Amino acid sequence: MKISLICAPPEGHHGWGRYTLELARQLAARGHALQIITSTDAPDSPPLASAEYIRLLPSVMQPPRLNSARIWLAAPHIQRLTAHADVIHVTAEPYALAALSALRPVVVTAHGTYVPLLVGKPLWGALYARMFRRSTVTCVSDYTAEQVRAALPLVQTTVIPNGVDVDALRRSVPPVAKSGPTVITIGQLKERKGSHILVEAMREVCAKVPTARLLLIGDDSDSAFVDVLRAKVADYGIAGAVRFAGRVSDDVKIGWLQAADVFALPALNAAGKFEGFGLVYLEASATGLPVIGTRGNGAEQAIRDGETGFLIDQNDPAALAARIIELLTHSALRQRMGSAGWEYAEAHRWSLVADRVIALYQSLL
Repeated sequence: MKISLICAPPEGHHGWGRYTLELARQLAARGHALQIITSTDAPDSPPLASAEYIRLLPSVMQPPRLNSARIWLAAPHIQRLTAHADVIHVTAEPYALAALSALRPVVVTAHGTYVPLLVGKPLWGALYARMFRRSTVTCVSDYTAEQVRAALPLVQTTVIPNGVDVDALRRSVPPVAKSGPTVITIGQLKERKGSHILVEAMREVCAKVPTARLLLIGDDSDSAFVDVLRAKVADYGIAGAVRFAGRVSDDVKIGWLQAADVFALPALNAAGKFEGFGLVYLEASATGLPVIGTRGNGAEQAIRDGETGFLIDQNDPAALAARIIELLTHSALRQRMGSAGWEYAEAHRWSLVADRVIALYQSLL
């Protein structure tokens, strides 16, 4: 097959890019011809030497003014470029408008909040709704599929969960300097990720497990929110137990996942946004960590409650603290859940996910 991917920059620094890059690698390994159509802010060099690589779309990572209009205006050009494709796969939802004039079957991956938000946009919402209805929308979790159908009745959906690069996460990396039982979280420091809930929970955790440590890895560019977190840490008297690491290299991230004792990300549904799947839970499971997430979002797909970790109610620091303490003080429970998570991650290898995506493509031809 010849497959056109319409995507954000295919690189591993963000969810859209990581999904596209891993899928593209799997498709190329199976001998499919790839056309990658991405944004002008993408790297100059193609991610795969065998792929046709075209940079012409406006950015969705740092959207310019009137971005929907800019994407829509690219549709005739996209129609010409994809005229000989068998399937067009839009892996970043805002780019769906670029495929509006496409003559081939279109698949759109819904990673989380974007489909409901886009169909609710003034002026452009109706056009997005039209495009999603003429596409097959593949959702990364059952929860995301429910939200898509609620926002857009009669849309054709299927669920194909995210994949994980198990081998990369288990590779040998330089050791990290761990100083006590460690809770780790990875993700942008912001309200929706529940970073403040985790900091609040650590006050109780440190009272019961004085040697416990919390490491926060991720984009800390929201300085106002980070200042609030730092103030909480100081007020709670746990400054010595909490470290803000910011962005780190892949090797450092993997080193901490392999060395830590518990992974926690108490995501919240806020301002119409939700955690669509939570790939980072699966990445933590792939390294043998028990994981803690919240109900009412895509984490319900990434975590098997009571088996690979725990699901708690949203916005409940007391429940989060109780689960962290339980895991830190029961090594057998950590080992059992970590082993179950290891096996669960195996079932989400990218090779298996790609098989399902390819089967979807074939069903549309």
